[in-house]
Amino acid sequence: MDTQHKLQTLEARIGRLARHWLVGNLLLAISYFLTGKLGILLAAPPGYASIVWPASGIALGWILLFGHRLLLGVVLGSFAVNITALAQNTGVGLLDVGWTIPLLIALGAAAQAWFGAWLIQRYVSHLSAFHAPHIVIKTLLLGGGLATLFNATWSTSVLYGFGVLTADLYWQNWFTWWVGDSIGVWIFTPLVLVWGL
Repeated sequence: MDTQHKLQTLEARIGRLARHWLVGNLLLAISYFLTGKLGILLAAPPGYASIVWPASGIALGWILLFGHRLLLGVVLGSFAVNITALAQNTGVGLLDVGWTIPLLIALGAAAQAWFGAWLIQRYVSHLSAFHAPHIVIKTLLLGGGLATLFNATWSTSVLYGFGVLTADLYWQNWFTWWVGDSIGVWIFTPLVLVWGL
């Protein structure tokens, strides 16, 4: 069996696993968490908004490929990233951290993935033709430029509302969050879609 055939067989198996509700959500949660931890390394103070957030692109790609039933994986992965970030930023243990902020941010991440997938499914006629330039551009503008406005606004407002962000850092963090999620979608959603289509 040649290497290319082995890779195709592996991709098919992973695709079957990802379509399963439980396994797909767990795989997405793990992927979101690991890539989110990488994104945190590039985060602006106070450590939530990152200039590149690969997890947003992976989440959108998975939801486009495998459906909205995997949004729980986005919530779980984002929650895990944000609760560990909050614990690190406050210097307390994971069990002592309040869960409200990480949960609200996680719901925002899932809503962004849902909204991006909805926009793309509504306004991009043939996602299977992802190699066509107009399809790629439309997908990236809707998923990476427009849908990402939601979570940047939602999550930055959550942080401000809970006193984690001061007023002078609000717009800097909002812009960084939006750019980070957008770049994550622009880079990683195409990779996920090309892999899965």
